[in-house]
Amino acid sequence: MRNILIVLMALFVLTSCELFQVRDSDPPGTAAVWNDFTTTWELAVENLENCYEDR
Repeated sequence: MRNILIVLMALFVLTSCELFQVRDSDPPGTAAVWNDFTTTWELAVENLENCYEDR
């Protein structure tokens, strides 16, 4: 019985701090520099490099 009470209290604390609530997304910064349609391996690798640089 005590274990159930601890679990319920933990769930109550987690839900009361709005941890699982959906938040608004960040506004976009600059336009992305990657290619829209990757038709070759070179463009795919370039997109992957841009993705890691953009972080």
